[in-house]
Amino acid sequence: MTTKKPANESQTPANSKKHRGILYLTLFSLISLVLIVTIVIWKIQSDIDEVYSPSKNREGKKQSSPSTKDLLGQWRRTDGGYVIEIRTIDTQGRLDVSYYNPNPINVSQAEVKDRGEMLGIFLELWDEGYPGSTYELTYDSAQDLLYGTYYTPVAGQSFEVMFVRISSR
Repeated sequence: MTTKKPANESQTPANSKKHRGILYLTLFSLISLVLIVTIVIWKIQSDIDEVYSPSKNREGKKQSSPSTKDLLGQWRRTDGGYVIEIRTIDTQGRLDVSYYNPNPINVSQAEVKDRGEMLGIFLELWDEGYPGSTYELTYDSAQDLLYGTYYTPVAGQSFEVMFVRISSR
């Protein structure tokens, strides 16, 4: 008895099972890839939303305005050894303050300015080399730093400056 060979070798049951296995593996790989890409995109988007959306503290409740007590302590300018030491603040907003570079420099005027949800500080220096130099600073309570401008009339220039806290009172 002679057996006929199938005209198409791929039609044998062994080849058909192998072909289905490859098809299932390809389909599983494709679904897995789509799932992984979806998860990665979702994670990236949630990270972006976290960085650029308002703080969770601000969503649920309004943050309280900073208190003048938050200003007390020593602050060092980030571009040098200049230090502001705020010891006390009276009820009219006048500061008991010292300024060092690194030696003491006379502070002729110092006060806190209430800017609604922010606090500002104005300092005027009057000493040798500092005839009327001023600082106009704003307190950033979220980052606990002072930033603003330093004006020197000797050079007739203003500079952007930042102070970081080095100690609290």
